[in-house]
Amino acid sequence: MIKVRLGDYVEIDSGFAFKSKLFNENEGIPIIRIRDVNSGKSNTYYSGEYSEKYVVNNGDFLITMDGEFKIREWLGGKALLNQRVCRIKSKTLMLNERYLLYLLPKVLKDIEDKTPFVTVKHLSVKDIVDSLVYIPNITIQDKIVEALDIAKSLVDKRKAQIAVLSTLTPSVFLEMFGDPILNNKKWEIIDFQEVINEIRYGTSTPPTFSDDGFMFIRATNIKEGKVLKKNMLFISNEEASKIQKCKLCFGEIIFVRSGVNSGDNAVITEEFVGHYGGYDIIVSLNEDKVNPFYLNTFFNSNYLEVIIKPLTRRAGQPHLNADQIKSLKIQLPPLDIQNKFVKLYNKVELQQTLLKSSLEQLENNFNSLLQRAFNGELFSNLN
Repeated sequence: MIKVRLGDYVEIDSGFAFKSKLFNENEGIPIIRIRDVNSGKSNTYYSGEYSEKYVVNNGDFLITMDGEFKIREWLGGKALLNQRVCRIKSKTLMLNERYLLYLLPKVLKDIEDKTPFVTVKHLSVKDIVDSLVYIPNITIQDKIVEALDIAKSLVDKRKAQIAVLSTLTPSVFLEMFGDPILNNKKWEIIDFQEVINEIRYGTSTPPTFSDDGFMFIRATNIKEGKVLKKNMLFISNEEASKIQKCKLCFGEIIFVRSGVNSGDNAVITEEFVGHYGGYDIIVSLNEDKVNPFYLNTFFNSNYLEVIIKPLTRRAGQPHLNADQIKSLKIQLPPLDIQNKFVKLYNKVELQQTLLKSSLEQLENNFNSLLQRAFNGELFSNLN
């Protein structure tokens, strides 16, 4: 497989150092800074004069030059190219621009891995143009792009399905129980402590982590009412024996105790039973009175932002304690109605699990195609 210098096939426009004193929130033309490349839109405007050479349009490929080096196809409308963002495009009919779009993430990752840094990594145009890459003949490029477009489309459609499904549970909850703050369906209101069997603190002593063993659930693993396995750390049997009080049981609710996401909470599902909570607060419930999956959805409705989060911000570093949790007021519909909701909840969760498994397979297929394409293995018979 023969590699060529990328700079022989592309041209790069660097952004301009526009005067920040002319930045504003509503007047002029949007200006694209590094953070805007990642988000895909800009809410900052520039009200001064500018050259047309720095105008970006939909379909342009932009690269962030500081921090994480990322490429995005800009779809945020006409805007200006600010400093430390560059635009890259093919300068020859021998390079399919969408092939370039698929090729560049690997190029940028390779540069990033080789780039030393003290605080923030910096990318130069020279780093990009001097990269050696595999660029097959245009016929093969077109075939590769067609295959990757199809694979990516399947990934995007599955993500969209998951996103739509994620709105179903909150929608059903509101329909059945009404707004948790307004309690417009007039459910009984009680102190949370009335349905608590036990409340205990997780460990405040950082354990020694292992490559495997028991999962150790930290604040970063709790998001949107669920425990996430991403960035999960593990502890050994020996470490676990020191913190038996932190061992988790099915249906317990775990609250983040301190930090920027204090108050975030999740219910413990079968997958996490027997593992351990970190620097958190763990609540065991009386399930003869409340279904933990109903309550978990209740807590992660607007109740989280309106009631729980303000408790954590009353003094200095965001913090939540057991007494604050016990004093929460909760709405308590009859248990049979809670259980009816949880049956629907479980059906949605099962469908999401199936879709996420399918998404993982589709992403693996897409990544395999990428690897084969840029290793010269895809459509090589057409050479």
